[in-house]
Amino acid sequence: MKILLGSTNPTKVQAVHGAFSHFGIPVEVEGREVESGVHEQPQSIDATVQGAINRAMRASNGTNLSIGLESGVQHVELPTIATEFNFCACAIYPAKHIGEFVYLGVSPGFVIPGQVIALMVLQGIEMERAVHESGMSPKKNIGEEEGIIGHMSRGVIPRSAYMQPAVEMALVHLLHDHPESWDLSSIPRPD
Repeated sequence: MKILLGSTNPTKVQAVHGAFSHFGIPVEVEGREVESGVHEQPQSIDATVQGAINRAMRASNGTNLSIGLESGVQHVELPTIATEFNFCACAIYPAKHIGEFVYLGVSPGFVIPGQVIALMVLQGIEMERAVHESGMSPKKNIGEEEGIIGHMSRGVIPRSAYMQPAVEMALVHLLHDHPESWDLSSIPRPD
C-alpha cells in the first residue's frame, strides 16, 4: 500500500512505517513537501491538530491514504506549575473509497526544558532552533534526526519512536471504523 506523507522529514517517514508495520500492514511511504498552514511552531493542541490535518489534505492525491504529522506545544498552567509540553498530532486523510472523514491521533507529551521555552517565548522561534541556540545541542537540524526527545533521553527514545504512537492512535481510529478495508488476520484478537 502506498501512503502519501505531508513531509519529507525522515523521522516522520520512519514513524509512519513503524506504525503500519506494528499492525502488520506493509506500506511504501512517499514524502511530499507541503505547508502546514499554521505557525512554524504551533502553540496549542488546536493549531497542532489543524497543521496535521492541513498536511494530510495537501499531500492527498484522492487515491491513496495521506498522512500529516505536526509537532506542537501546549501550555499548561495550574496553581502550582506552569510549563510547556511538546507532543505530535497525526491526521490520516483516507482515499475516496473509504470516505471523507479525517482520523486523528496524538502522541505522548513531554516537558520542554526551561532554557528552550525561554528562547521560544522571548524570541518567538521554533523549538528546533531554540534547542540549538540555547546550547542544548550543537545540531541545527535535530528535528530531522533524533529530535529534542532523543537528545533528552540520551538516544533511548528517538523522535520517530515518540511520533509513532500518534500515527498508531489515528490508525486505530481508521481501522475501527473501516475493518473491511484491511487484512488484519495476522493481528491476534483479545479473548
